[in-house]
Amino acid sequence: MRIRLLSDSCARGWATWGHGELWLTEEALVRIGKRAPASPILKALTVGRPSQDEMDVRWDSWAYYLATHNDVQVLAFEQILAAKLTAGVATSSLAVRLRHGPKIRLLWKRTPGTLQALRAALPA
Repeated sequence: MRIRLLSDSCARGWATWGHGELWLTEEALVRIGKRAPASPILKALTVGRPSQDEMDVRWDSWAYYLATHNDVQVLAFEQILAAKLTAGVATSSLAVRLRHGPKIRLLWKRTPGTLQALRAALPA
């Protein structure tokens, strides 16, 4: 499976500024709360900084990485009704309305290529 780290400083809103990682997969956006990796397999997934490049990982390694974190939020593209991207001077944000569930807001430090990747991946 192909994944890409979009941000290593993603929060779930201004009131909850706990940093985490924002990943783009073929089927979803995934926000993972930060935690130190526990094994060499996990260290390979935690690349340390956002990249314009995608990585090929085995699905079971990705599933294990997600399972080792308590704070995981998966936004499947098929469940997104509406998405609004906003680019600021220092940060960018994404407001998402899901088919079933609350409105979700994500904030992150601006990084090159992130908005373009999200525009291409999010439903129109």
